[in-house]
Amino acid sequence: MTAAGASCRAVAQSAPSEQSCEAAAQPDSSEWEDGPVSWHEIGAPASFLALFKAIVGPSVLFLPAGVKRAGILGAAVISAAVGAATAWCMLLVLKTAAHVRGRGARVADLGDLGAAAFGPGGRLAVEASIVAAQLGFCTAYCVFVAENVQAVAFETHGGLVGVAGSGPSCGLGGILGDPRLIYFSIIALIPLLTPLTWVRQLRFFWPTNVLASALVVSSVVYMFGGFLLQLASGVGHDLGELEWFEPYGALVFFGISAYGFEGIGVLLPVECVMREPKQLPAVVVLTLVSAVTLQVAFACTAYIMYGQSTRDIITVNLGDVAFPGGMLAVQAVQVAWIVEVLLTFPLQLFPAARIIERRWFLERRSGRRWTKNGLRTAMLILCMATSMFGYRSVNNLVALIGALACVPLALIFPALFHYKVVASETMGVGGAVAEYSEALLSGNSCREGCPLADGGVSAASCSRRSGARFRRRCVAVMDIVLVVVGCAGTLVAAALAVKSWASDSFHLQECILRDRA
Repeated sequence: MTAAGASCRAVAQSAPSEQSCEAAAQPDSSEWEDGPVSWHEIGAPASFLALFKAIVGPSVLFLPAGVKRAGILGAAVISAAVGAATAWCMLLVLKTAAHVRGRGARVADLGDLGAAAFGPGGRLAVEASIVAAQLGFCTAYCVFVAENVQAVAFETHGGLVGVAGSGPSCGLGGILGDPRLIYFSIIALIPLLTPLTWVRQLRFFWPTNVLASALVVSSVVYMFGGFLLQLASGVGHDLGELEWFEPYGALVFFGISAYGFEGIGVLLPVECVMREPKQLPAVVVLTLVSAVTLQVAFACTAYIMYGQSTRDIITVNLGDVAFPGGMLAVQAVQVAWIVEVLLTFPLQLFPAARIIERRWFLERRSGRRWTKNGLRTAMLILCMATSMFGYRSVNNLVALIGALACVPLALIFPALFHYKVVASETMGVGGAVAEYSEALLSGNSCREGCPLADGGVSAASCSRRSGARFRRRCVAVMDIVLVVVGCAGTLVAAALAVKSWASDSFHLQECILRDRA
C-alpha cells in the first residue's frame, strides 16, 4: 500500500458514508486530535488515480523475485487471478455497503461492514487484520530502506552487494565494511522515524504524500523504461533459460501477489467523495486491469533482465548491469525510493496506531499524549526488531504478510460479509447453496414451477424472476468459494513460506568489486 492508500485508510473511520454519503453524519473535527477533515467531490479520473496509487507502490519492487520463484507463466496466471478476485471483492464491498446503508446504517469503512455482518466481533477481525497488514508493511519497509542504503554505499565505492566468495572484496573499512551494516541501518532508523510517528494530524502528511507519489511514478517509469531499453539492446536472458512454472513457488507467490494488490481500504473513502459514485464499479475494474498489467509486465521484464540473479528487492539489482543514465542515475532512483518509503512510513503506521489507541484508551481525549507516544514508539521498535529477523528472507516475509494479513482484507472478508448481509438476508442462510445444488442435480430449468399465464403471471415475467434468483444463487456460491479458496490459499502460502524460510541458506552481505569490463 502506498502513502495515498495509507492516508485514505487512516481517515476512513471518520469519513462520511453514502446513503448517499451526504446523509451520513459529518466527521467530528475534534475526534482523535486529527483536526478537521475537508472533503471535496472528485470525478472518475481522480478516483482512478487514488485507487491506482493505493495499489501500485513499493510492493511492485518485491514482485520480480516472486516471478523467479513461481515462473513467468505461474506468476502471470496467479497475478491475473488474484487481481480479478480483488476487483470482484471490491464490487462486493460496494454492493454490501449499499445494502447496509439501505437499512439506515452508516458505512465508512470495511470495519463498519464487519460490524453490520457479525457485530463487534466482525469489526474486531477487520481491525486486527488492518493492524497486522500495516505493521507488516512497516516491517518490510525497514528492510527495504536498509538494503537500498547498503546498495548505494557499496556502489559509491565501486562495488555491488554480494556475499563473501562471490568476487573480489571492495576492502571497505569501518562500519561500511561490517557485514552487519544492514542491522546498523535498521537501528539508525529508530531516532529518525520516532518523531514522525508521533504526528497525529493528518494534514501534516499531505505534502509528503504528494512528494512520495511523485517519486513512485517517476521511479517506476524510469526503471520499466530502462528494462525495456536494455532488453531491446540484447541485454538479458534467453527465454529458454528462465523458469516458466514452478508449483511450489507459485503457491508462495499467492501471498506475494495479495501483498501487491492490497488497497481495498481506500475503496469506501473514495466512494464517499465521488461526484457520481455509480461510476466507481467501472473505475474499480479499470484500475485493477491497469494494475495487473503494469505489475505483471514490470515483474516479468525485470526477471527476464536479471534471471536467477534477481534479488528480493529489485532496486538492488540496478547496478549489476549498465543502466540508462549510468550509476549516478541508478543511485538517484535508489535514493528516491528510500525517501519515498521514509515519507510513507508514518502514514503506514498511523492506521494501526489509531486502531490500537481507540481500543486501549476509551476516552477520546484522555490527555495521555506521552503514553500514546510511547505506544507508537513501541510499535516502531517491534517493526524494526521483526525486520532484523525478516531480512534473512525478504521474499518469504512479504509472502507471509500477504497471506496472513492482505488475503483476509482483500478476499475473505468482502465475500463473507456479502454472503452474510446480502445473500443470507435475501434467500435465507444456506438457502442459496441448497437451491443451487438442487437445481444442478435435478437439471430443472429456470421456468419450472412457474405459474401459467392464466394464473396472472406471464411466462416472460416468471422467467425474469427465475433468472434473477438463479443469478443470486450463483453469486452466493461464489461468495462461499472465495472464502474457502482464500482461507486455503492463506494457510498453504503461509505454511510454504515458513518452510522455505526455514530451509533457505543465509549469508551476510558485503561489498564486491563491480566488473568494469
